[in-house]
Amino acid sequence: MNKPQHWIFLLTAVLILALLPGTALAEPEGKIPDYNLTLRDTPSATGDSLVFRAITILDCDNGRVEADKEMAAEGETVTLTVTPEKGYKLTEDSLKAAYTDSAGAEQTAEISTGEKNTFTFTMPAANVEVTAAFEINLWQALQKAIDGCDSYGEKKIQLVKPGEDMPDDKYTPVYTDARGCITAGSEDSALYINQDKNITLDLNGCTIDRNFSERAAEGMVFKIEHASLTLQDSKGGGIITGGWDSDRGIVNLNNASFTLEGGTISARGPAVKLDNSTFTMTGGELSGPGDGSGVGVQLETEDSTAALAGGKITGFISGVNRASGVSVSGSPVIAANGEEFFGLDNLHVLRGETFAVTGPLEEGARIGVKMDEPGVFARGENYTLTPEDAKHFFSDKPAYTVRLNAENNKLLLYEPSTGYPPNHGGNQSETSDDDGDNVLKSPAGFSGELQLGSALADTGETGFSFAEILRLLLLQLLGLARG
Repeated sequence: MNKPQHWIFLLTAVLILALLPGTALAEPEGKIPDYNLTLRDTPSATGDSLVFRAITILDCDNGRVEADKEMAAEGETVTLTVTPEKGYKLTEDSLKAAYTDSAGAEQTAEISTGEKNTFTFTMPAANVEVTAAFEINLWQALQKAIDGCDSYGEKKIQLVKPGEDMPDDKYTPVYTDARGCITAGSEDSALYINQDKNITLDLNGCTIDRNFSERAAEGMVFKIEHASLTLQDSKGGGIITGGWDSDRGIVNLNNASFTLEGGTISARGPAVKLDNSTFTMTGGELSGPGDGSGVGVQLETEDSTAALAGGKITGFISGVNRASGVSVSGSPVIAANGEEFFGLDNLHVLRGETFAVTGPLEEGARIGVKMDEPGVFARGENYTLTPEDAKHFFSDKPAYTVRLNAENNKLLLYEPSTGYPPNHGGNQSETSDDDGDNVLKSPAGFSGELQLGSALADTGETGFSFAEILRLLLLQLLGLARG
């Protein structure tokens, strides 16, 4: 006998012995072994035999549902995995596990939410039919419209309520829900614009809701890299809200540009954060919560710039985090948030910095300036400043007032009650003295009237004594006489 045949013989002998009476595999004497599993029609257990019932998943459009088992016994946990097609999501409350109970009544099993895209229910004593419905994911529909723009191309997108006509046929419509809102789901990420795409988005009176009420790592609404976004709001009342990202901002730019022409961006953290990027504001509003938190515009890198020619920045502890790289003209507003404890919103001028005034300031412009100590805060750049321009600036400290030095074409904060000359302060670069050539201008109040002393026009406080007011008037008359 060769070696392979020897092993075959031994294995055969072992199997025969295992089936002999007295072995572990042998059935008791006089009983015929039965290895068949019988599936019954009624959901019950008889003796030691379990009865299994069928789980049927009905067909659905735009997605699929899968169960981890085709049959289950009463009391077993059944796990369903829901997979929407791209651009769709599970319709709320549409996932059902229906069955007919022993009394003939229609019932639905209670479904619990599990981990990502999974749901569970407990198998009842009946066959179960699972149904689901899927609807367009409006957030993903907006992302799909953005993705439809070719690299280095341009595309105009407009949000539209269902049933409304497109106001402008040059725009691609993206439809909102009946409330005029596009709301992100828990699995949605920030809307991404890249590849040198140039996107114009018209809110058209609608809302984009990131749907975060607490700090979140993915609280951004727009992530823009090597691309540009222009935000408009043709109907008025459009808003971007619900995003709370204390690190990266609601609109986060990296080597990109963002132009705000209309609409409101409501944020608790930074509204716009710039990394090697450019922000231009000609309209619209950056709105903080009014409790003195967050930054309206945060210039993260030295080569980032912000050109403010209109619109409003209100409600933040700092309207713009630094002056370097910032320019103003037209009618921008960086105004008080109304909370006395937190002071005024402002454009923060750090030591040694100034910002540029590149054109005339128009009616309605109101620009708050924060400085730790008085000194030069702005300069005319390719533009000659006028006394009228000086009226549109105010300080967050009542004792400071605004002056225009016509000789060097610069604006400075001055504290006359302490006798500091115009070149006082570490951020004053040139040397000059108060020789009467400067034109003294007090800040404009909310209503636009000139005031002496305090910039807090809404409080009625001046911050100066009557003698101080008289001294300022005499200085002004002296300056006019010398001119």
